[in-house]
Amino acid sequence: MLPSSARRISQIRPSPKKKIKIDMKNKTIEQLKKEYKVLKSGTNFFAGILIVLFIVTIYNSFSQKSFDPLLAMAFAFSAILPMNYKKMKTIKTEIDSRK
Repeated sequence: MLPSSARRISQIRPSPKKKIKIDMKNKTIEQLKKEYKVLKSGTNFFAGILIVLFIVTIYNSFSQKSFDPLLAMAFAFSAILPMNYKKMKTIKTEIDSRK
């Protein structure tokens, strides 16, 4: 028989992964355009910051001849960019379909 703490841990099940759907049908074209504009500017700013972070950490890694842990952080945060670009694409196709 398992101890009570092990039984409780085994009862915890991860929730199934659900796709997050953007509710665009209830938004007006103006709201979608505003959301697209904000998302585009924020994503481009974030991409610029990541590029600077990559350059600085690679430079520091070569100049100090040791690995800079911020480089791993830059790689981890770079996974956000494709998600934002995909969301921008869905918003743009929704705007174009309503015209």
